[in-house]
Amino acid sequence: MSMKIREVRFEDLGAVQALVKVPGWNPPTEMYWRRLWDENPTMKRLGDDFGVARGWVIEQDGVVLGFLANVFQQFCYRGNLLTAATASSFVVAQEARGFALNLAITFAGQRGVDLLLNTTAAAHVSEIFRFIKFKRMPQPGYGSIYYWVADGKGFIAAGLQKLGVPRGVSKVIGFVAGPVLQIVDHFHGRRLAYQPSPGFTYEIRRLCDIDDEIADLWKSLCKRGDQLTIARSPEALRWQLSIRDDSDAALICARKDKHLVGYAAIVRAIKPDLGLVRYRLVDLLARNNESPVIDGLLRAAFDYAKREGAHILDTQGFNQSIVGVMLATKPRCQVNQDSPYLFKTNDPALAEELERPECWYTSMLDGDTCLEPSPASLPG
Repeated sequence: MSMKIREVRFEDLGAVQALVKVPGWNPPTEMYWRRLWDENPTMKRLGDDFGVARGWVIEQDGVVLGFLANVFQQFCYRGNLLTAATASSFVVAQEARGFALNLAITFAGQRGVDLLLNTTAAAHVSEIFRFIKFKRMPQPGYGSIYYWVADGKGFIAAGLQKLGVPRGVSKVIGFVAGPVLQIVDHFHGRRLAYQPSPGFTYEIRRLCDIDDEIADLWKSLCKRGDQLTIARSPEALRWQLSIRDDSDAALICARKDKHLVGYAAIVRAIKPDLGLVRYRLVDLLARNNESPVIDGLLRAAFDYAKREGAHILDTQGFNQSIVGVMLATKPRCQVNQDSPYLFKTNDPALAEELERPECWYTSMLDGDTCLEPSPASLPG
């Protein structure tokens, strides 16, 4: 029987779990899938009449040989809300690799969306999407992942384990070398110590505390209308920041004269196999991109992560105003050009505008960058 593509069903979960074990991804659970799709506010807004597909599988003789998830989000550009679909968890068994292009074409051919994205494409997947006319998002430096070490001992131990050093040995070396790393960082001015800015106050909010005040700050950015930015309604933020079981998400809010002038969203992403506790700065908005607000939020986020036991704080994306403030703190940098942010639109005018780097305001909320499932085993 020939291979065919059909929409994914919840009863395909076991087969998809088996597929993702090959590349070593975190396996999805039924709860994760329901959060990803059934609780997705954009999918709810579109409704059943829109014909929303959760994703597709490659099937042959009743056996699932490939999978591609379809994730919907809303963006704002020039005052208009755009519907975006993101390709996620693209995995195909070896015997069906010749059919992988058909899966990508199915995703790209869906109707009713303004923008198609693939924000975490591996190198071989990127080639497939570029073949069907996806383009690389032009924001300079997007492949740079900036990070700050909060716990030198844990950071070194995790790095050694990644290199194959036994856990016990790596912990001992980390215990000795960690303080040395902190001294070296201090000498080179590579510090992100919390220094409250005069005139600003900071507060920590949990997901249940996200309200329209946060959305109003985002709407003020949209009014300028010159950058494509993901929608930040209270329900959208709560959904996106609660996908992972281990996210421990929080918002650090900055106020001046009692008015909200900026916020930073931070989530936890644990790597149990390495013993690495990583916190990710997935979003940051500051009124008028004011440097003191950005710097204060960055330092407050690092302070929060450190108090919560993080080994590192990392981030990716953002506009040049925010990146400039980050670079002033001399972060470490890991360049990852193998997973580009790809996009496509069937609107010729929009496609032309999105060729310009200044039209993008990216963050790790875009696409599926921070929507991966939690690890199968989490520390107690």
